[in-house]
Amino acid sequence: MDDGFDKFVDELQEEINKEVRREYSPNVLDLITRKPNNSPMRDANARGSSKDDTGKFITVFLKVNASFVIENATYTTNGCKTAFASGSQVTLLVKGKTIEQAKAIDAMTISQALGKMPEEYPNYIELAAQALQAALGSGERIKAAKGKKL
Repeated sequence: MDDGFDKFVDELQEEINKEVRREYSPNVLDLITRKPNNSPMRDANARGSSKDDTGKFITVFLKVNASFVIENATYTTNGCKTAFASGSQVTLLVKGKTIEQAKAIDAMTISQALGKMPEEYPNYIELAAQALQAALGSGERIKAAKGKKL
């Protein structure tokens, strides 16, 4: 009887896995699983947040060096798995870029990098893009306040 139940559970899990793979790109599944760069950054010198009407937010933290290159990026969120994927993707896209290069990263750029994701979650991509732009603006204010030295 246990063998039959175990087989049933294995088959059910495989059906669930197939459905998930139909809805999400391998990249999104990887980011949801690993959640790279998901943590606040204590030594960030730029930070920006975006929040939706339901109270879900994404905050992006950046460490920008004196050459205005983003050395490190992290994020925090209180959203669901697609918020984690969106936040992670933003941090991976900006690392090593200058502030000016990172300004070109928008919701479409993030969406294309993520790949397939259910359509009911596009607001997290937009939240991630808005949080990044807010952080980049914060970085610009830091540059101006410090005589263009970070």
